[in-house]
Amino acid sequence: EASAGYGRLLPWDDVAARSTGSYPVADARVHYAQSYKMMEFLISKYGAGKLVEYIRTFHTRDDDSNVDVRMEYRANFETVFGISWEDNLKIFGNRRSAT
Repeated sequence: EASAGYGRLLPWDDVAARSTGSYPVADARVHYAQSYKMMEFLISKYGAGKLVEYIRTFHTRDDDSNVDVRMEYRANFETVFGISWEDNLKIFGNRRSAT
């Protein structure tokens, strides 16, 4: 609803790298709604266990200043789910047109 009212989605690389609180209020609503829908989709498509496994790949490091989160979330996704982030987005985007 928030994303539809906004008229667009936020870029996934930004969503992955920034917290909801780092956005202005209108964008924060979209960030939260967009993230929630993706998590809901991942659980329904792959199961909660796979989502937990994926989340655990983002462990805290002593020095994470050199970590490229935009690249890491994609690589971790493919390792855990066995599908590229881009291919997952195609399935995510097509789910409404299939119903």
